[in-house]
Amino acid sequence: MVRSTEKGSCRFLLKRWIYGFLVLVAGGAWQVYGAVEWSLSPEGSEIRARSAKKDILYLYVSSQPGPAEKGWMQWLDSSRFDESGLDGSFVFCKLELPSGRVNPGSPVTSEVLGRAARHGVRMLPTMILCDEKGKPYAMAVGGSRNDDEADTLAARLLLLRGEKAKRDEMLARAYAAQDPEEAASMVLLALEHVPVESWALHYAACMHMLEKSSCADARYLEAVAASKRILHEEALGDLVHKFSLLVGEKEREDVLKGFLHFLEEKDLETPTRQCVLVAYVYPLLVNRCRELFRKIGSNSPELEKTFNRSVEVLEEARDLDPASYWGRMAHETRENLRKARLAAARYD
Repeated sequence: MVRSTEKGSCRFLLKRWIYGFLVLVAGGAWQVYGAVEWSLSPEGSEIRARSAKKDILYLYVSSQPGPAEKGWMQWLDSSRFDESGLDGSFVFCKLELPSGRVNPGSPVTSEVLGRAARHGVRMLPTMILCDEKGKPYAMAVGGSRNDDEADTLAARLLLLRGEKAKRDEMLARAYAAQDPEEAASMVLLALEHVPVESWALHYAACMHMLEKSSCADARYLEAVAASKRILHEEALGDLVHKFSLLVGEKEREDVLKGFLHFLEEKDLETPTRQCVLVAYVYPLLVNRCRELFRKIGSNSPELEKTFNRSVEVLEEARDLDPASYWGRMAHETRENLRKARLAAARYD
Protein backbone atom coordinates (compact mmCIF):
# COMPACT_ATOMS: atom_id res chain seq x y z
CA MET A 1 0.00 0.00 0.00
CA VAL A 2 1.57 3.32 -1.08
CA ARG A 3 1.33 6.07 1.50
CA SER A 4 2.40 9.13 -0.47
CA THR A 5 1.90 11.52 2.44
CA GLU A 6 4.04 9.51 4.81
CA LYS A 7 7.57 10.75 5.37
CA GLY A 8 10.06 8.31 3.93
CA SER A 9 7.46 6.43 1.85
CA CYS A 10 9.98 5.86 -0.94
CA ARG A 11 12.37 4.24 1.51
CA PHE A 12 9.46 2.15 2.81
CA LEU A 13 8.67 0.85 -0.68
CA LEU A 14 12.31 0.26 -1.50
CA LYS A 15 12.75 -1.80 1.68
CA ARG A 16 9.74 -3.96 0.78
CA TRP A 17 11.04 -4.49 -2.77
CA ILE A 18 14.58 -5.36 -1.68
CA TYR A 19 13.39 -7.80 0.98
CA GLY A 20 11.07 -9.47 -1.51
CA PHE A 21 13.84 -9.81 -4.11
CA LEU A 22 16.43 -11.17 -1.65
CA VAL A 23 14.05 -13.77 -0.22
CA LEU A 24 12.95 -14.85 -3.68
CA VAL A 25 16.60 -15.40 -4.63
CA ALA A 26 17.15 -17.30 -1.35
CA GLY A 27 14.42 -19.78 -2.27
CA GLY A 28 11.34 -18.32 -0.58
CA ALA A 29 8.25 -16.85 -2.21
CA TRP A 30 6.76 -13.59 -0.96
CA GLN A 31 3.92 -11.22 -1.68
CA VAL A 32 3.45 -7.72 -0.30
CA TYR A 33 -0.10 -6.46 0.23
CA GLY A 34 -0.01 -3.25 2.19
CA ALA A 35 2.13 -3.39 5.32
CA VAL A 36 2.78 -7.11 5.78
CA GLU A 37 5.27 -9.14 3.74
CA TRP A 38 3.35 -12.40 3.49
CA SER A 39 5.28 -15.59 2.97
CA LEU A 40 3.64 -18.03 0.60
CA SER A 41 5.31 -21.12 2.06
CA PRO A 42 6.45 -22.39 5.49
CA GLU A 43 9.83 -23.30 4.00
CA GLY A 44 10.33 -19.74 2.78
CA SER A 45 9.32 -18.46 6.21
CA GLU A 46 12.08 -20.43 7.93
CA ILE A 47 14.66 -19.20 5.45
CA ARG A 48 13.57 -15.61 6.01
CA ALA A 49 13.35 -16.02 9.79
CA ARG A 50 16.90 -17.34 10.07
CA SER A 51 18.21 -14.61 7.80
CA ALA A 52 16.37 -11.79 9.61
CA LYS A 53 16.78 -13.32 13.10
CA LYS A 54 13.04 -13.18 13.70
CA ASP A 55 10.38 -15.59 14.87
CA ILE A 56 7.64 -16.95 12.62
CA LEU A 57 3.94 -16.19 12.95
CA TYR A 58 1.69 -18.61 11.08
CA LEU A 59 -1.74 -17.13 10.50
CA TYR A 60 -4.43 -19.68 9.67
CA VAL A 61 -7.47 -18.22 7.95
CA SER A 62 -10.47 -19.51 6.03
CA SER A 63 -10.85 -19.32 2.27
CA GLN A 64 -14.13 -17.55 3.11
CA PRO A 65 -13.12 -15.39 6.08
CA GLY A 66 -15.60 -14.10 8.62
CA PRO A 67 -15.77 -10.60 10.15
CA ALA A 68 -13.10 -11.26 12.81
CA GLU A 69 -10.68 -12.60 10.19
CA LYS A 70 -11.35 -9.74 7.79
CA GLY A 71 -10.93 -7.14 10.51
CA TRP A 72 -7.59 -8.58 11.62
CA MET A 73 -6.32 -8.88 8.04
CA GLN A 74 -7.30 -5.28 7.31
CA TRP A 75 -5.46 -4.11 10.41
CA LEU A 76 -2.34 -6.07 9.41
CA ASP A 77 -2.37 -4.31 6.05
CA SER A 78 -2.74 -0.86 7.57
CA SER A 79 -0.32 1.74 8.92
CA ARG A 80 -1.17 0.64 12.48
CA PHE A 81 0.73 -2.58 11.82
CA ASP A 82 3.95 -0.62 11.21
CA GLU A 83 3.47 1.19 14.50
CA SER A 84 2.84 -2.00 16.49
CA GLY A 85 6.37 -3.42 16.48
CA LEU A 86 5.22 -6.78 15.11
CA ASP A 87 7.23 -6.34 11.92
CA GLY A 88 10.46 -6.26 13.90
CA SER A 89 9.63 -9.49 15.71
CA PHE A 90 7.99 -11.84 13.24
CA VAL A 91 8.06 -13.24 9.73
CA PHE A 92 4.46 -13.69 8.62
CA CYS A 93 3.13 -16.76 6.81
CA LYS A 94 -0.53 -16.96 5.87
CA LEU A 95 -2.04 -20.43 5.45
CA GLU A 96 -5.54 -20.65 3.99
CA LEU A 97 -7.76 -23.56 4.94
CA PRO A 98 -10.63 -24.65 2.67
CA SER A 99 -14.07 -23.73 3.95
CA GLY A 100 -15.96 -26.30 1.91
CA ARG A 101 -15.30 -29.73 0.54
CA VAL A 102 -11.65 -30.77 0.50
CA ASN A 103 -10.13 -32.03 -2.75
CA PRO A 104 -8.25 -35.22 -1.76
CA GLY A 105 -6.20 -35.00 -4.95
CA SER A 106 -4.63 -31.68 -3.99
CA PRO A 107 -1.24 -32.16 -2.31
CA VAL A 108 -1.11 -28.46 -1.42
CA THR A 109 -4.40 -28.61 0.48
CA SER A 110 -3.34 -31.83 2.19
CA GLU A 111 -0.09 -30.23 3.34
CA VAL A 112 -1.88 -27.19 4.79
CA LEU A 113 -4.44 -29.36 6.57
CA GLY A 114 -1.69 -31.58 7.95
CA ARG A 115 0.28 -28.62 9.25
CA ALA A 116 -2.87 -27.16 10.82
CA ALA A 117 -3.51 -30.48 12.60
CA ARG A 118 0.06 -30.58 13.94
CA HIS A 119 -0.31 -26.97 15.09
CA GLY A 120 -3.51 -27.75 16.98
CA VAL A 121 -5.72 -25.40 14.94
CA ARG A 122 -9.35 -25.82 15.97
CA MET A 123 -10.89 -22.51 15.01
CA LEU A 124 -10.11 -19.61 12.68
CA PRO A 125 -8.28 -17.35 12.76
CA THR A 126 -5.47 -18.93 14.78
CA MET A 127 -1.88 -17.73 15.08
CA ILE A 128 0.98 -20.08 15.89
CA LEU A 129 4.18 -18.48 17.14
CA CYS A 130 7.36 -20.39 16.26
CA ASP A 131 11.07 -19.84 16.62
CA GLU A 132 13.32 -19.53 13.56
CA LYS A 133 13.48 -23.34 13.31
CA GLY A 134 9.72 -23.63 13.10
CA LYS A 135 9.19 -25.03 16.62
CA PRO A 136 5.94 -23.66 18.15
CA TYR A 137 6.15 -21.98 21.54
CA ALA A 138 2.74 -20.25 21.81
CA MET A 139 -0.58 -19.77 20.08
CA ALA A 140 -3.27 -17.10 19.93
CA VAL A 141 -6.84 -17.70 18.85
CA GLY A 142 -9.28 -15.15 17.41
CA GLY A 143 -9.20 -12.05 15.28
CA SER A 144 -10.58 -8.53 15.62
CA ARG A 145 -13.58 -6.55 14.46
CA ASN A 146 -12.14 -3.09 15.06
CA ASP A 147 -8.83 -1.28 15.57
CA ASP A 148 -9.01 -1.37 19.37
CA GLU A 149 -9.37 -5.15 19.42
CA ALA A 150 -6.56 -5.46 16.88
CA ASP A 151 -4.25 -3.25 18.96
CA THR A 152 -4.92 -5.45 21.98
CA LEU A 153 -4.27 -8.61 19.98
CA ALA A 154 -0.99 -7.22 18.61
CA ALA A 155 0.17 -6.35 22.14
CA ARG A 156 -0.74 -9.87 23.28
CA LEU A 157 1.35 -11.39 20.47
CA LEU A 158 4.37 -9.38 21.58
CA LEU A 159 3.86 -10.56 25.16
CA LEU A 160 3.56 -14.16 24.02
CA ARG A 161 6.92 -13.83 22.31
CA GLY A 162 8.39 -13.78 25.79
CA GLU A 163 7.26 -17.39 26.21
CA LYS A 164 10.14 -18.46 23.97
CA ALA A 165 12.73 -17.32 26.52
CA LYS A 166 10.77 -19.05 29.30
CA ARG A 167 10.60 -22.22 27.22
CA ASP A 168 14.35 -22.22 26.61
CA GLU A 169 15.12 -21.61 30.29
CA MET A 170 12.84 -24.40 31.50
CA LEU A 171 14.17 -26.84 28.89
CA ALA A 172 17.75 -26.08 29.91
CA ARG A 173 16.84 -26.85 33.52
CA ALA A 174 15.03 -30.03 32.44
CA TYR A 175 18.04 -31.32 30.54
CA ALA A 176 20.30 -30.57 33.51
CA ALA A 177 18.03 -32.20 36.10
CA GLN A 178 19.12 -35.53 37.53
CA ASP A 179 15.71 -36.53 38.88
CA PRO A 180 13.23 -37.70 36.16
CA GLU A 181 10.25 -36.19 37.98
CA GLU A 182 11.98 -32.82 38.33
CA ALA A 183 12.89 -32.91 34.64
CA ALA A 184 9.27 -33.70 33.76
CA SER A 185 7.95 -30.78 35.79
CA MET A 186 10.36 -28.44 33.99
CA VAL A 187 9.25 -29.81 30.62
CA LEU A 188 5.59 -29.23 31.45
CA LEU A 189 6.37 -25.62 32.35
CA ALA A 190 8.40 -25.19 29.16
CA LEU A 191 5.55 -26.44 26.99
CA GLU A 192 2.81 -24.64 28.89
CA HIS A 193 1.75 -22.55 25.89
CA VAL A 194 2.64 -25.05 23.15
CA PRO A 195 -0.32 -26.86 21.49
CA VAL A 196 -0.27 -30.50 22.61
CA GLU A 197 -0.59 -31.57 18.97
CA SER A 198 2.92 -30.17 18.40
CA TRP A 199 4.66 -31.96 21.25
CA ALA A 200 5.47 -35.28 19.59
CA LEU A 201 6.79 -33.79 16.35
CA HIS A 202 8.72 -30.78 17.66
CA TYR A 203 9.63 -31.87 21.19
CA ALA A 204 10.38 -35.58 20.88
CA ALA A 205 13.11 -35.46 23.54
CA CYS A 206 10.67 -33.83 25.95
CA MET A 207 8.11 -36.54 25.29
CA HIS A 208 10.78 -39.12 26.09
CA MET A 209 11.53 -37.42 29.42
CA LEU A 210 7.86 -37.33 30.30
CA GLU A 211 7.47 -41.00 29.42
CA LYS A 212 10.56 -41.89 31.47
CA SER A 213 9.05 -40.21 34.53
CA SER A 214 5.74 -42.11 34.08
CA CYS A 215 4.05 -38.73 33.72
CA ALA A 216 0.30 -38.78 34.33
CA ASP A 217 -0.32 -35.11 33.57
CA ALA A 218 -3.47 -34.59 31.49
CA ARG A 219 -1.65 -32.53 28.85
CA TYR A 220 0.97 -35.21 28.33
CA LEU A 221 -1.69 -37.90 27.96
CA GLU A 222 -3.53 -35.66 25.52
CA ALA A 223 -0.30 -35.14 23.56
CA VAL A 224 0.22 -38.90 23.30
CA ALA A 225 -3.35 -39.39 22.07
CA ALA A 226 -3.03 -36.48 19.64
CA SER A 227 0.18 -37.92 18.22
CA LYS A 228 -1.51 -41.25 17.47
CA ARG A 229 -4.54 -39.52 15.99
CA ILE A 230 -2.46 -37.30 13.71
CA LEU A 231 -0.37 -40.24 12.50
CA HIS A 232 -3.60 -42.07 11.66
CA GLU A 233 -4.99 -39.03 9.87
CA GLU A 234 -1.82 -38.59 7.82
CA ALA A 235 -1.77 -42.27 6.85
CA LEU A 236 -5.46 -42.10 5.94
CA GLY A 237 -4.91 -38.91 3.96
CA ASP A 238 -2.21 -40.62 1.91
CA LEU A 239 -4.54 -43.54 1.16
CA VAL A 240 -7.42 -41.23 0.24
CA HIS A 241 -5.10 -39.35 -2.13
CA LYS A 242 -4.17 -42.65 -3.83
CA PHE A 243 -7.86 -43.62 -3.91
CA SER A 244 -8.65 -40.43 -5.83
CA LEU A 245 -6.05 -41.32 -8.48
CA LEU A 246 -7.11 -44.93 -9.19
CA VAL A 247 -6.62 -45.89 -12.83
CA GLY A 248 -6.47 -49.69 -12.95
CA GLU A 249 -6.92 -53.07 -11.32
CA LYS A 250 -3.43 -53.24 -9.81
CA GLU A 251 -3.77 -49.79 -8.24
CA ARG A 252 -7.19 -50.73 -6.86
CA GLU A 253 -5.87 -53.86 -5.19
CA ASP A 254 -2.85 -52.02 -3.78
CA VAL A 255 -5.04 -49.29 -2.28
CA LEU A 256 -7.53 -51.85 -0.93
CA LYS A 257 -4.65 -53.68 0.74
CA GLY A 258 -3.49 -50.36 2.19
CA PHE A 259 -6.92 -49.60 3.69
CA LEU A 260 -7.20 -53.10 5.17
CA HIS A 261 -3.75 -52.74 6.72
CA PHE A 262 -4.78 -49.34 8.09
CA LEU A 263 -7.81 -50.95 9.77
CA GLU A 264 -5.49 -53.27 11.70
CA GLU A 265 -4.54 -50.32 13.93
CA LYS A 266 -6.03 -51.00 17.36
CA ASP A 267 -6.24 -47.33 18.41
CA LEU A 268 -8.47 -46.11 15.59
CA GLU A 269 -11.48 -44.12 16.67
CA THR A 270 -14.81 -45.71 15.80
CA PRO A 271 -15.98 -42.97 13.36
CA THR A 272 -12.69 -43.27 11.46
CA ARG A 273 -12.97 -47.04 11.25
CA GLN A 274 -16.59 -46.82 10.05
CA CYS A 275 -15.72 -44.17 7.48
CA VAL A 276 -12.92 -46.27 6.00
CA LEU A 277 -15.13 -49.35 5.78
CA VAL A 278 -18.13 -47.63 4.20
CA ALA A 279 -16.53 -44.90 2.08
CA TYR A 280 -13.46 -46.76 0.81
CA VAL A 281 -13.28 -50.53 1.43
CA TYR A 282 -16.88 -51.19 0.35
CA PRO A 283 -16.64 -49.16 -2.91
CA LEU A 284 -13.33 -50.87 -3.79
CA LEU A 285 -14.93 -54.28 -3.35
CA VAL A 286 -17.90 -53.21 -5.46
CA ASN A 287 -15.46 -52.03 -8.11
CA ARG A 288 -13.81 -55.46 -8.05
CA CYS A 289 -17.22 -57.11 -8.47
CA ARG A 290 -17.97 -54.90 -11.45
CA GLU A 291 -14.66 -55.75 -13.13
CA LEU A 292 -15.10 -59.48 -12.52
CA PHE A 293 -18.57 -59.41 -14.07
CA ARG A 294 -17.30 -57.35 -17.01
CA LYS A 295 -14.60 -59.92 -17.74
CA ILE A 296 -16.78 -63.05 -17.78
CA GLY A 297 -20.30 -61.68 -18.25
CA SER A 298 -21.85 -63.82 -15.51
CA ASN A 299 -21.55 -64.79 -11.86
CA SER A 300 -18.57 -66.77 -10.59
CA PRO A 301 -17.28 -68.13 -7.26
CA GLU A 302 -14.75 -65.28 -7.02
CA LEU A 303 -17.39 -62.66 -7.75
CA GLU A 304 -19.77 -64.21 -5.22
CA LYS A 305 -17.03 -64.29 -2.60
CA THR A 306 -16.21 -60.61 -3.21
CA PHE A 307 -19.88 -59.63 -3.06
CA ASN A 308 -20.37 -61.45 0.23
CA ARG A 309 -17.27 -59.78 1.63
CA SER A 310 -18.65 -56.35 0.67
CA VAL A 311 -21.83 -57.15 2.61
CA GLU A 312 -19.76 -58.21 5.62
CA VAL A 313 -17.92 -54.90 5.47
CA LEU A 314 -21.21 -52.99 5.65
CA GLU A 315 -22.40 -55.13 8.56
CA GLU A 316 -19.12 -54.63 10.41
CA ALA A 317 -19.36 -50.85 10.01
CA ARG A 318 -23.03 -50.85 11.08
CA ASP A 319 -22.41 -52.92 14.19
CA LEU A 320 -19.60 -50.66 15.43
CA ASP A 321 -22.15 -47.90 16.09
CA PRO A 322 -25.59 -48.31 14.46
CA ALA A 323 -26.72 -44.81 15.54
CA SER A 324 -23.82 -42.89 13.98
CA TYR A 325 -23.88 -41.29 10.52
CA TRP A 326 -21.68 -44.03 9.02
CA GLY A 327 -23.59 -46.72 10.91
CA ARG A 328 -26.90 -45.54 9.45
CA MET A 329 -25.40 -45.27 5.97
CA ALA A 330 -24.00 -48.80 6.21
CA HIS A 331 -27.41 -50.13 7.31
CA GLU A 332 -29.22 -48.30 4.50
CA THR A 333 -26.79 -49.58 1.88
CA ARG A 334 -27.05 -53.10 3.29
CA GLU A 335 -30.86 -52.98 3.09
CA ASN A 336 -30.78 -51.72 -0.51
CA LEU A 337 -28.48 -54.61 -1.42
CA ARG A 338 -30.84 -57.09 0.24
CA LYS A 339 -33.85 -55.74 -1.66
CA ALA A 340 -31.95 -55.76 -4.93
CA ARG A 341 -30.86 -59.36 -4.34
CA LEU A 342 -34.46 -60.43 -3.62
CA ALA A 343 -35.68 -58.68 -6.76
CA ALA A 344 -32.96 -60.30 -8.89
CA ALA A 345 -33.76 -63.76 -7.50
CA ARG A 346 -36.99 -63.78 -9.46
CA TYR A 347 -35.02 -63.90 -12.70
CA ASP A 348 -32.60 -66.67 -11.65
